[in-house]
Amino acid sequence: PPGKFVDGNGECSFCTSPCATCSQAATSCDSCVSNFQHAGNTCTCAPGKFDNGQEFCDDCSNNCLTCVNTATTCTSCTENLFLVNQICESVINGCLANGPQINCPEDVPLLTSTLCGGGQCAVAPSPPSVICNDYQQCGCSVQLSSSHPPGDLLAAGTHAFQFEATNDNGFSRTCSYDVIVDNQCNPNGPSLNCPEGDIFIGTDFQCSQAFGRPCAYFSREGEYASCSDFEGCNCQVHFGPGSPDDGQVIFASRPPTATFYATNAVGIESSYECAARIVVTEG
Repeated sequence: PPGKFVDGNGECSFCTSPCATCSQAATSCDSCVSNFQHAGNTCTCAPGKFDNGQEFCDDCSNNCLTCVNTATTCTSCTENLFLVNQICESVINGCLANGPQINCPEDVPLLTSTLCGGGQCAVAPSPPSVICNDYQQCGCSVQLSSSHPPGDLLAAGTHAFQFEATNDNGFSRTCSYDVIVDNQCNPNGPSLNCPEGDIFIGTDFQCSQAFGRPCAYFSREGEYASCSDFEGCNCQVHFGPGSPDDGQVIFASRPPTATFYATNAVGIESSYECAARIVVTEG
């Protein structure tokens, strides 16, 4: 059937794209898909077009006479342009007319690590190493032009950083990358999981003996409430004002109330508190 050939085992195997039909081998094309041109036993794109990887030949960009893989990855240039690192450039007095080429950095993701101005911030990193390149013997230099020097505090959001490269003729080109800051912790504070009803502790024999009535010594080491925050952000539950102190005597007849709140790793408090009575069970 079309699109297949009889292989050495006498079985039908698929032709390899961009062959529409083939014989003797998967890559020995007899005809081509879409707008590919057939030459000999191969399928190629016409000059000025490139294989887009989806069985179609797309046009190269206007500056490229020929290109490969993408419209702007030039392999040769139109008249009066020069090929520099697979880009077709105009040259004036031995330097690139649009300024030096720059290997622009990838975007940088960051998590907040401190508080600033009532919110969370990350520390602006030192800029990555950036290299410029110009035509033949034309020199160039790169400078960071940004309002955020290293060590500056960056709030959650996207912050643009820009490099400017200048060649010996004074022609400049810029490139930019983003530092993307995400909150490490919930800006609204951690979620607080409160006790369900009263907190019960058993009567302590020594306490009851000492005071002549049912009681217990309170311990703040118990897990009376819990908290949660964004993944990777720790949180901690605290006792609020007026809560029983560690080792305080709790009498069965007078249950006190403990209050709880939570803070996350950057110090933001939970938006609410919870409370529960500390009840000493007799028996």
